[in-house]
Amino acid sequence: MSGRARAIFVLKDPHRQVASYFRTHLDCEIDGYTQHPPSPQEIADCAEVLDIHAVVEAAKAAPTPPDVLSRARAIETECGAPLAEALSTDRHLGFGWITGGLYHRGGLSRLPYEKHVHLLCETWDATRRFLERRRPHFVCAPLFASFPSAILFFAAAKLGIPVRCLNTLAFGSYWYWTPDRCVSIPGIEEALADLAREPPPPPATITDIAPYARRAVRGTAGRGRVTDFIARAARAAVWHARAALSGYRKSDEVGLASKIEYLWSLHRNVRGELGRRYVPLATLQESRCVYYPLHYEPEASLNGVEPYFTNQLYAIEVLTKSVPADAFVVVKEHPAGVGNRPRGWIDTIARFPRVRLVHPFENSIELVRLAAATATISGTAGLEAAILGRPVVSLGPSYRFNFVGHVFQASDIPGLRRIFERIWALSEADIERFSADGARLQRAIERTCLPLPDCLLNQPASDATVETLAEALRRSLAASGGSAAARTH
Repeated sequence: MSGRARAIFVLKDPHRQVASYFRTHLDCEIDGYTQHPPSPQEIADCAEVLDIHAVVEAAKAAPTPPDVLSRARAIETECGAPLAEALSTDRHLGFGWITGGLYHRGGLSRLPYEKHVHLLCETWDATRRFLERRRPHFVCAPLFASFPSAILFFAAAKLGIPVRCLNTLAFGSYWYWTPDRCVSIPGIEEALADLAREPPPPPATITDIAPYARRAVRGTAGRGRVTDFIARAARAAVWHARAALSGYRKSDEVGLASKIEYLWSLHRNVRGELGRRYVPLATLQESRCVYYPLHYEPEASLNGVEPYFTNQLYAIEVLTKSVPADAFVVVKEHPAGVGNRPRGWIDTIARFPRVRLVHPFENSIELVRLAAATATISGTAGLEAAILGRPVVSLGPSYRFNFVGHVFQASDIPGLRRIFERIWALSEADIERFSADGARLQRAIERTCLPLPDCLLNQPASDATVETLAEALRRSLAASGGSAAARTH
């Protein structure tokens, strides 16, 4: 092909704006990838667009082939990845695997398994043909958070095409371009190793929970009011009325009745959870405890980026069976997750021996400081604990901070028992070393990530932020070498 670079960008902000920068400043030919019907402007801005929405709608309307399962097995062999990973990351196709979250069942959720597999097969065929025909030098993809995005990852990997995803740490408004589904941070291990050869910086301080968590606290408190339920139900009705008048249908469409049923369940559950009796923080001061903050479900940061460990009830089971006899597991609901759980789910957690439930609005940073260790699968609390020099127990084999010295990884009971024995035996010198390493970790983040407080997924970014993101993407491609880098200089 010619020397001009070609790239595929997902058509949503700020990726769409970064694509425009690549087209106008770096002379890069842009193709589009979208999971919604593309607008006329999007079509005009791209050399070609892959409309996955149209692919899914056509597959839904078509008969399911009788050999669809054997066809799916052939695709698994071809792409080298189990299609269950694409199913399980999707909140519709993987509905049954979401064991700790409520979600309104849409049209896709109600389809039989064979039809789900048919959708995957058709999406694979369309995506692979598009990549083979367009031969992009790189793909700027959405996060591994739905079955179409999972298939895009699989197809790009099969064809050897580099992928970059924009991701955030949810800490300090830091953003970065990750090359993989598990959202690893390029260069951070090397930066941490370089910092280890320098004098230790002052201990890190975190004064409060992240701003998004603080906003979630305010929003959750409001969801317990009847007026809030009425307002949300009215907005849903207006949206469905406008969609019906315009003829627009989403591939994962949720009926109005299902949406209102979900909103009512959420309202009812919030009232129940906020009225529950919780263990006061003061009573935990003299106890040995391991802090486990619940993850929101369904969420890409759990169901998408961690392929091998996502069941939170099992997480609490193995933690409570692994801590020493004089210890407790302190469980706190995610502020945004209050009420968004299956009926009786929190009651099940409360019945586990050695579990102490604290109020969802308790300050997570205070609990990190109080606990002997913080346990997580893939959450921000684990990063905050690591930065503060507190021991972290990682249940997620793919957790992006497993490389840190005081992040201990295991997801089985024997391994966890060995970790807790080690944590219970830590010396003051160990704690001082962890504190220094935590401060270094924060510096490593500052060296490898972009502080962009005005950047939000699915929202337009400022011109300055777009330029920062685009140049960081160009450097990321250059650092990986190959044809993509050569053609974007």
